[in-house]
Amino acid sequence: MWNLPQDKTATSGLSDRLEPGSINQLGLSDAVAFRVNFNGAPPPQNRLYWRGPVFWWTDGRRWEMRELPPLSNAAAAYSGTAVDYSVVLEPHGRNWLLALDLPQQFPADGHLSGDFVLLAKNPVNDRRLLRLRSYTDFRYPELSAAEKRLGLQLPKESSEALHRLVAQWREGRDDARWFDKPWRIFTTTTSITPYILRC
Repeated sequence: MWNLPQDKTATSGLSDRLEPGSINQLGLSDAVAFRVNFNGAPPPQNRLYWRGPVFWWTDGRRWEMRELPPLSNAAAAYSGTAVDYSVVLEPHGRNWLLALDLPQQFPADGHLSGDFVLLAKNPVNDRRLLRLRSYTDFRYPELSAAEKRLGLQLPKESSEALHRLVAQWREGRDDARWFDKPWRIFTTTTSITPYILRC
């Protein structure tokens, strides 16, 4: 999502790694990433979630996308009305194919990763036309024990302050409920002039 030159500025977009504490000025890019044409009426605005890279691995400063193996054997459960549409995807040099969550039909060279990211066999180096079918009503399978450990991991070099904060968030709460607190913080607090991370 960020490209970091020496002056610690960045430009919005997509990447396979993220280091938010290293930038103090975010420039908004108006470059086209993809275009969409729906066969019928588009879904409501709050259902237009386009799944791109998912960042699982972190050392506490840098987050990275690494393709997950299909850890869960169970497939997602689709329901409701299918959404048929086409995407003209601009070249970006990576192998992810941006699709409306959650895709059910996609090109033959594509596959869903363990975290339901639609990936192509080869990097997208040329403009591509994708004909897709998605369902905006769906249910993910239950996370396996391995997936839960991966999602709840703390970096090996984490500070004592971070461990205390997480312990405070988790006190008296199960895995589903304790995450509400950081989720609210990180999804409601945004800035294009963030602070440099000093710790």
